[in-house]
Amino acid sequence: MRCACLDGAAGKVRWMDRFALAARATLLAASLTLSAACGAESQAARTPAPAGSDGLLVTYVCNDGFMLSIAGKKILVDALFDDERDICRTLPDAAAPDSGVDLGGADLVLVSHSHWDHFDPLVVGDYLLANTRTLLVAERSAAEELAARFDAYERVRDRVRVVDPADGEATRITLDGIELTAVSAPADVPNAAFLIRVGGATLFHTGDVNLEAAPRIGDYRLGQEGIDVAFVPYWYLLDDKGRSLLDGLIGAADYVPMHYAGENLNGVFAAVRRRYPGAVLFTAAARTWTRSIDTASVAPRTSP
Repeated sequence: MRCACLDGAAGKVRWMDRFALAARATLLAASLTLSAACGAESQAARTPAPAGSDGLLVTYVCNDGFMLSIAGKKILVDALFDDERDICRTLPDAAAPDSGVDLGGADLVLVSHSHWDHFDPLVVGDYLLANTRTLLVAERSAAEELAARFDAYERVRDRVRVVDPADGEATRITLDGIELTAVSAPADVPNAAFLIRVGGATLFHTGDVNLEAAPRIGDYRLGQEGIDVAFVPYWYLLDDKGRSLLDGLIGAADYVPMHYAGENLNGVFAAVRRRYPGAVLFTAAARTWTRSIDTASVAPRTSP
């Protein structure tokens, strides 16, 4: 299991629930409160440039939310929600100027389940209105909530794909250079995990999976898929039992821990780093990490 450390400034992000219908539709307002963390200097978040054709650029949004940029494609996973409970705060200290990250123009938006800290129907609906080429793939309960609560659903429904795989089964979707497989990965609610093949990379995002309560996840033989990077709940990186589950069921080359928003991050980060000193831990929204897919090497991205 190989990881790379990405330290930086701490912050919070609050998503507004409407989008500007401008020539370049972007998500409004990533309001950041920044502070020094992990020995790094305090700095504003940066808007990342697209990754090259041979590399993956990961941008942290909040919680389980990421933007993945590779080979000219942009994919958002669990990244469009309203931080109504103010969980998107890392190591809080003094305020700094507002900053933001451009989430507009995604080829694909993925939603693993309907929990509020992964998905908001109004935010997602407005995003689809503003980004007319974006396809949404959502677990059934999230898709049903979008249909029920978003008034303009009829205007976007032709770009909504519903996934609801039964245990041991999978749903496959191909979109212009992106091969997506949704698998059942239940937690306390129905949850879809996503296996993504794009630009020569194989990525896996688990959503809120409970690996111990998902008895048939082994049926997918994910360890044989050659997963380059897996995004997994941080608690699987805390002890030997979690490591055994990851190695036995997923077998990725690199792991990115997630779902630590709203927790005692000093404690979480220290616990993860004791086990994995090079863990990719994002201490602020809009921080980025790059990985070369061709050479299987990793390097932190620095600001221009």
